[in-house]
Amino acid sequence: MMRDILSLHTYFFINFAVMTGYVFARLITAVPVLNARMQQIHKLKFARSCLLASLLIFLVISPLARMALSSAPDNDFQPVFHHAAAFFSKPRQAVAIQLANAEYIPSALPAMNAVLLVILAGIGMSMIIYFRNMLRLINILKHAYCRHKIHRVRVLFSASCNTAFCWSMPRRHYIILPEKILEHSSDKYLAVRHELQHIRQGDTAWIHLMQLLRWIFFCNPFLYLWIRWLSELQEFACDEEIILKRTTSPAAYAQCLVNAARNAMETELPTSGVIAINGISKSILYRRVNMLFSYKKKRHKLALMTAHTISLLVISTAALAVNGLSPAAPVSTHEIAAIVKKSSWSKVFHIQATSEVVEEINRIRTHDQASAQMRAALDRMAEYKPFLLKEFRSKSMPADLLALPLVESGYRPLDENVNPVRAAGIWQIIPSTGKRLGLVIDGQRDDRMNMKLATAAALSYLNLLHTQFHDWKLAVIAYEIGENETARLIQKTGSRDAWVLARSPALAEKYQTELKKYLAMFDAAVIIMNHPELIQM
Repeated sequence: MMRDILSLHTYFFINFAVMTGYVFARLITAVPVLNARMQQIHKLKFARSCLLASLLIFLVISPLARMALSSAPDNDFQPVFHHAAAFFSKPRQAVAIQLANAEYIPSALPAMNAVLLVILAGIGMSMIIYFRNMLRLINILKHAYCRHKIHRVRVLFSASCNTAFCWSMPRRHYIILPEKILEHSSDKYLAVRHELQHIRQGDTAWIHLMQLLRWIFFCNPFLYLWIRWLSELQEFACDEEIILKRTTSPAAYAQCLVNAARNAMETELPTSGVIAINGISKSILYRRVNMLFSYKKKRHKLALMTAHTISLLVISTAALAVNGLSPAAPVSTHEIAAIVKKSSWSKVFHIQATSEVVEEINRIRTHDQASAQMRAALDRMAEYKPFLLKEFRSKSMPADLLALPLVESGYRPLDENVNPVRAAGIWQIIPSTGKRLGLVIDGQRDDRMNMKLATAAALSYLNLLHTQFHDWKLAVIAYEIGENETARLIQKTGSRDAWVLARSPALAEKYQTELKKYLAMFDAAVIIMNHPELIQM
């Protein structure tokens, strides 16, 4: 579950949740029947619950549902975890070609790193702005003096601000009033009541939560729409509660709001972490004043319950729908190990469920382009399969060597011009090796492009390698890096285990990354070839 929560894929998924929650919450509150029967405070509570429900459903409930599906007996290969965006490529084009494209497929890793850097930079910038505002706020508090204390709420007066606002810390709340408000006792009374109502509603606590979300989803425009809407609802709810208690007249309260707005034009408050009586804009102030004269108590319970029920159903449906549109999620190491353990084909090539192999399979599964290319390569393999199996049987070679052209070329007869080492054909034979095996390669003719001649040469070469190393996996390694380098590596390490050789520091530097990638691709290809359901959509 932690891998799911921390993945880049999930980050974008939760950004979608922020958008979905906002759209559906606004649509539901716009329904005339519900809108007419809900008070402002209940609209505020509903909006907050919608935001939290969206985040929780998309972050937790949906992955849990998918994990439950993966445990069903007839769903052995269902997703367990989401991953970040995946790729399936290799620095050497000869191997990257396995995805069935003649063109080079650039690695997605640099792009993912760039996205991650942008996200981290944005979060860092948001935090810098927030802490800069906090320093300004602390400076105001430092020079303010306390005149009243209401339970845990301290009422401060400041000469450096011209409008009332409130702010909260753990177990302590502050109401900051401008000194000049002392000249107007009615405004002072209403300002204190207004800010106390914000604290009672939990607005000062919510503003910290919204600031945290702003750090994380700084580039999501729907988060800023959420912040604006919740800020509006907080002010409307606060005004409504004060007016409905009938301890002050709408006209007096409206005058207080206008005075606060006029004074606020003379100073600039910190933009984060505080709630001011004047609200957030002139247009909102105008709406607040107009609505003061229309507030009345409403029957809200049924409307509120209906709104919550609709929102949960709609958001859950959206989460499951988006989940279904996502690329297939990765399988676990345990699942791949179980497949390998049950198989008979794994013994010939010593197939293992190493982390590299599982990652390679998941890179194909979780990337639409890679999985589509692999399926296309398997379809092309089906055309060659009868001929190749006949050749394998006649030479007593293992049938799973079908995976080698899958890795090398994706079963495309590729021209040497698309490869930096001039390898060609479905077996990706380089010119020097081809000539050594008796193929004609010149300006007029290239036997590597003749499927029958190239196959005969490739199988002859593989048989020679098997005779030399007495192991088909080592023969595959030698096919990639050459028999001399393979023999030198075995001598240096004293091991004949393919993965020990691939991870050995004795391996030539130019093969350090390549051989591990090649082995992972070969083993993954063998597994997928025998279990194509792993990449079926």
